[in-house]
Amino acid sequence: DLTIHGAVHILCLRAVAELAQDQSEPALQDILLALRLADSFRQEPYDQLQRSRAAMLRFCLQPVWEGLVHHRWNEAQLLTLQQRFADMDLLPEFRVWVRGETLMMMNMADQFQAFLEGRGSAWGDRLASGEDSDRFWVWFFRVVYPVGWLYQDKVWIYRFYERRADVSKALDPANAQQWPAEIRRAIDPALLILVTPKLQEVFREGAQGVLFFQTVCQEVTVACALERCRLAQGQYPASLDALVPAWLKQVPTDLLVPTGAPLKYRRDTDGGFVLYSVGLNGVDDQGKPGSLDKDWPGVQSDSPRLDDGDWVWRQPGSRSH
Repeated sequence: DLTIHGAVHILCLRAVAELAQDQSEPALQDILLALRLADSFRQEPYDQLQRSRAAMLRFCLQPVWEGLVHHRWNEAQLLTLQQRFADMDLLPEFRVWVRGETLMMMNMADQFQAFLEGRGSAWGDRLASGEDSDRFWVWFFRVVYPVGWLYQDKVWIYRFYERRADVSKALDPANAQQWPAEIRRAIDPALLILVTPKLQEVFREGAQGVLFFQTVCQEVTVACALERCRLAQGQYPASLDALVPAWLKQVPTDLLVPTGAPLKYRRDTDGGFVLYSVGLNGVDDQGKPGSLDKDWPGVQSDSPRLDDGDWVWRQPGSRSH
């Protein structure tokens, strides 16, 4: 994981340097290789690896954007990038991701059951071989903990997965309203303390992240088509409809708008453009992005808050450089 993650970071940094020296073809090859490496995690059913893949995709966006801003890409290179991002379909992969996390939680229940029954299991063996202060809890769980709770836990976990197995279900407000009733059906306090917070985080944040990156892929696809149009006509078009069919098969719909409205676009006075989705709040903020998120110690990160503002691809024009 760390080796591939680091390799993608280096490839994208090198692509930025190559673009600065007007070496667009080597930069393109580095970006394509970085994307292939990120795709090696595509079917990995674990939260940590999918988060690493998201970070790698974010690395890849920087050289693409810089090449577009400084007009480094030629027609053939733009078409290659456009097709590469248009082919990315991240939404079905969410089911693989959350199914893996669900099965991992159920496996923990199986290992804990083996421990209670005196059978060997990796998790149980680590618990049993703990310090003397832990031996009380080993005895306590084996004497007091009802094994039947674990069967109920697995049923509860799988039903949680079934209700949220794709992106639309995971972000459906109706599921949030059902949460108190689901909690009341859980009997095991360990499930509520140790498992449900993790599952909520994976399903909610995972669905938001997948939807965000799928939207970004749409925006990159359109941005490449806009640049191809500029190369041919000397300026960006007044609307996205002008790209069809010469530079774009169809205008992508905004995944955050239930009515299927297209992504929003406008030309700026500096010669650039703003391309955006309304984001998770469903409100058109006129292309104003949300504030940056903060890491757990309160330090500002380079990632946007996904529930705040629009999801924006802003390309400044030459007069703003």
